[in-house]
Amino acid sequence: MINKINFIYFISYTFFYKLFRIKLIKMENEKKIIENGKEKKNNSNFLICYKAKKDEDGKVKFDLMDGGYKELPYIEIADSGYEQTFKQLFSWKHTINGISGEERLISLLNSLLYPNVSDDGYNIKKVTTIRNESNRLGSETKLGVPFFDVVCRCECWKGKKEMEEEIEIFDVEMQTGYDNVFISRAFEYGVSLRDTIYIEEKEEERRKKKDMEKSNIEEPKKKIKKHPVKVLSFINYDNKETDNIQYKSYKTEIVLTDLDGNKIKTMDDPPVEVYFIDLQAEIEKLSKSEEISINGKEISKTGKEWIKLLGLRHWATQKNYYLYHRYVIPKDTSDSDEVIQSALKILQLVDEESLIEYCKAEMTALSMLETYESLGEKRGEKIGEKRGEKIGEKRKAYEICENLLLSGVDIDFIIKITKLQNEEIEEIRKKLKKSEEN
Repeated sequence: MINKINFIYFISYTFFYKLFRIKLIKMENEKKIIENGKEKKNNSNFLICYKAKKDEDGKVKFDLMDGGYKELPYIEIADSGYEQTFKQLFSWKHTINGISGEERLISLLNSLLYPNVSDDGYNIKKVTTIRNESNRLGSETKLGVPFFDVVCRCECWKGKKEMEEEIEIFDVEMQTGYDNVFISRAFEYGVSLRDTIYIEEKEEERRKKKDMEKSNIEEPKKKIKKHPVKVLSFINYDNKETDNIQYKSYKTEIVLTDLDGNKIKTMDDPPVEVYFIDLQAEIEKLSKSEEISINGKEISKTGKEWIKLLGLRHWATQKNYYLYHRYVIPKDTSDSDEVIQSALKILQLVDEESLIEYCKAEMTALSMLETYESLGEKRGEKIGEKRGEKIGEKRKAYEICENLLLSGVDIDFIIKITKLQNEEIEEIRKKLKKSEEN
């Protein structure tokens, strides 16, 4: 009797144990599928691949994030750090796979500053202006003639419908070399943008009011106010050894306080925030599968892809050509965000001629600066400083002249303001006309 009971107990135990093991294995497999799905969702060929090596058979193997390697077909794309290519990424002229420059710019800003926000959340919904076709904004202001990389006026709101939108101004800059004043210059850009756009909007409202009065149309008075400005400056040079900015990303802002350190809340001026994104440092984090956060929020997969795309020179294998270079990346980027795919396509399609022309201009400017630096060393620092000042003054005069000509200002007034000769102004006018024809 006892043996019979033990036998039944043994059979029951074995049956339920096997049932439990099957259930456990099934749960583990489901967990792996979910984890693999999440990993696939959060990764892409573009994110996991780094340096490329070509073997004896001409095949390319990419180093992977996990330490292994993968043999993949490849393409070559232009350096996104060039001013010429950086601006093309967000140009209204380039609609690739149905995705416009406006959509690429919204993607970049939202993925970094408003990451993982649902359709009902607050983020950028519309870009009403992009001013990167020429790198200037308006004419000369009390802060000088500001030059920018990509400037946009964005409308942000919470929810799917446009209700009580907030206007924010963004300036996206690419810093490709160390400059001891670029931090203060970023603030100058921010303040200049805030004030210049405020003046432009007041002037536009004044013109509208005048037109309404002529047509005897009454319209509610609209209050024009200054908008908050965010400057996003990408640090895209090797600064790990120099420790110029402590090799990390950071944020700072202009805050007005009283002498006791209390923030003054009654000022009309909205904040100017400056974000310095160190691409080299952030890409190093990505290679170690570390989290990247901005404003205490982890950036999305698309944000990570933007960082790798803008910081190509810090991870991709470089292929040198006459005067310029390209980078090797995996050909298959179908598992990347569609916006990223369109941006990569633009970098792939950048033609050789425009790259060479851009690099020649950069080399000429660099050669001029090096010549004057050399003269300064040979003839004394004072002579070099004076010559450098003259170059700076002349360059500034040319910039002011160009902006005034574009604004339709009379030549006599330009001569008075810039101290340039009539022949110099005519030469600048011809170049502007030629640029417009092209």
